[in-house]
Amino acid sequence: MATKKVTKNTHFQPNPLAVLIALACIAAAVGGVWWGAVRMPLDGPLKVLAMILIVLVALLVCFASGMRLILELYSKGVWATPEEQVMPFPGDDLVKDPKGKKILRVRQARDLDAPLGEVWKHVYQMDPTKGGMYAWSNCERLFGMNVDNAYSLEEMWQGEDACKPGDFWAWSYSGFGAEVADLVPNKYITWFADTRDTVRTPGASYMMAPGLKYCIWYWTIALKPLDGGKRCRIYSCYDIAYGPHNPLNYLIQKLVIFDGGAMMGRRAFRNLELSARVERRKSIPLRIQGALLGRSHGDDPRLHKRIAYPELRWAREFPRVESQRAPITDDPNWPPKDGEDYVPPIAENNEKCGWSPEKKVENDRKAAEKEAALLEKLGMK
Repeated sequence: MATKKVTKNTHFQPNPLAVLIALACIAAAVGGVWWGAVRMPLDGPLKVLAMILIVLVALLVCFASGMRLILELYSKGVWATPEEQVMPFPGDDLVKDPKGKKILRVRQARDLDAPLGEVWKHVYQMDPTKGGMYAWSNCERLFGMNVDNAYSLEEMWQGEDACKPGDFWAWSYSGFGAEVADLVPNKYITWFADTRDTVRTPGASYMMAPGLKYCIWYWTIALKPLDGGKRCRIYSCYDIAYGPHNPLNYLIQKLVIFDGGAMMGRRAFRNLELSARVERRKSIPLRIQGALLGRSHGDDPRLHKRIAYPELRWAREFPRVESQRAPITDDPNWPPKDGEDYVPPIAENNEKCGWSPEKKVENDRKAAEKEAALLEKLGMK
């Protein structure tokens, strides 16, 4: 296996106070469980009930504190520079909080020692039902995500028709995911979800926790050429608007999408780099599993060591991004020139695509007709 080559991250600045608070919370949670088991002045059923409550609270505290430690000590290792934290990115225009509340924002970036063209091929086939998410498949499956990571290019996932605006990513077994909004070859891809204006893909759903009235978010993976494209800088950007704003909803969005997404983002950067250099092997847990459980014989074992790994094309005719604007498939403004801010070509693209606000009504009609036809075919209408 190739020697690990790490790009220096000059802006890795964990917050020492946050780290100390997280460690103190974990220690307090463990101490609380010990106190309940050994020193609690209760007996019988009351003690059992109290211990159950203490353990549940301790688990929540440990999980939240552990995620904070991961964010500070690992995920921030690819935090974007202060300038990149405030610069505009593709997809920014899609998310605005309807109540004017503050959104959660993540900006990660890393220089990859791999050609931009090869990295893009892997970004293009990122999809739970294709090349995977390039992060930790075992961790993702633990949280109900139906993800396998291929780490190798597949011809049928590389064609011009393999991915289009309107295609839905079903990240979880329950159908939770997002829809492709913008796709500009060799530059960026944006996924988008809005629970107030949901996609029509059959079985699609969103991560709507109890008490959450709306959740709007986008995720962009963008590439910027370095050294004439021999290397590249990769960005992972997402904004999350949710409501109502209260501590519980904040905690859920922060732990799952913000902290969890940032952790997976850093891992994806490394795996995309290694995959583009054809140096990524199966994960260690998969190799251990294969060694313990065995495999069928008759194939080349070199391929087994390398390769780690159904979909509806429903909404290409009426992508949900057209509720706001036309999908962007060509963008001469990205990446921006040095010293200039990125300006998305929204007006020009709308004019080129013949988009108008009436497009939403037309798309809703098309989607309703297609949905009704499928229900009738299934004998459900």
